[in-house]
Amino acid sequence: MSAAFKQSRHLQRGAAALEMALSLPILLILLYGVVTFGGVFYTQQIVSRAASDGARAVTFVPEPDEDTAVDYAPVLEEVVRSLVASVIVPSAVGGDFAARKTWLMESAQTQIQVQPDLSCSGAAAAGRVSVTVRLPYNDTAGTRILPSIDLPGFGVFETWMPDQLTACATVQLI
Repeated sequence: MSAAFKQSRHLQRGAAALEMALSLPILLILLYGVVTFGGVFYTQQIVSRAASDGARAVTFVPEPDEDTAVDYAPVLEEVVRSLVASVIVPSAVGGDFAARKTWLMESAQTQIQVQPDLSCSGAAAAGRVSVTVRLPYNDTAGTRILPSIDLPGFGVFETWMPDQLTACATVQLI
């Protein structure tokens, strides 16, 4: 080997470590962003599925007499069952249905609304029933799949994270 080659090789020592030290934090931040977005997307799909399950359950509610109102309790129970069966409820809550339901309704403060004669846009629509599910999606509710991180200069992750995930499904009965 020539002396010039040995000299240039000696000057390159540690270049790979320096490149790795500079690029690894950027790659980890990108990975965190992709995984966090995937968690939001997955949780939104769970909320949308629960609203759809509730809309399907509306079709099984018996028509009431003229003197009584429609009882949508089975619809609410179907939405809760759909949410409880998902992985958005932390495993630390426990495996039984009652504990998971309590966490979902009390700790996470999930809101479920069944509105007759309304579409999801809020317009009056005779013969339609809309089911709306609102799930808080923040660290205090404990519904995030990954916790937020505090990186100086990278607050961008917190600006695009929604505080609440909402889904609505409408069913036409007539």
